[in-house]
Amino acid sequence: MITTYPSTQLEILRKKTEEESTVTPNGTRLESFFQGMQNGQKAFVVKTSWTALNRSDKDFVQQDENCIKFCFPKFTVRRSLKKGENGKTTIRVYANDPNKSLRITICPEHQSFSVEHLFETKIIQCAKSERLCEHLTRID
Repeated sequence: MITTYPSTQLEILRKKTEEESTVTPNGTRLESFFQGMQNGQKAFVVKTSWTALNRSDKDFVQQDENCIKFCFPKFTVRRSLKKGENGKTTIRVYANDPNKSLRITICPEHQSFSVEHLFETKIIQCAKSERLCEHLTRID
């Protein structure tokens, strides 16, 4: 589950393990890892990281000074760290055909978004919120 907040905080919850990745409004990445059971409750440890991270062969994180990219088998979630982009989040969903994908761009601060279907070189925009922020018009 992916949640964005007007504060620009981003949270990704892995429902199967209940582990969570959080990007705070200032761009700090926090990763929670399941540690086992303690007193009948699931125990997690939270780590701050500025580097790449492999949770498994199908779930990994790449990070540089411009963005944090969460990679999963059928989609990626990219959170911008650039000034002026207001925590812009881009979700790309991939189909079995490598020439087809879906790009959802979200401005959490202004609660606006755009949805684009990408077919080879053709882009079809099928949804756009009433108020589209200028920083969402730039392609990732």
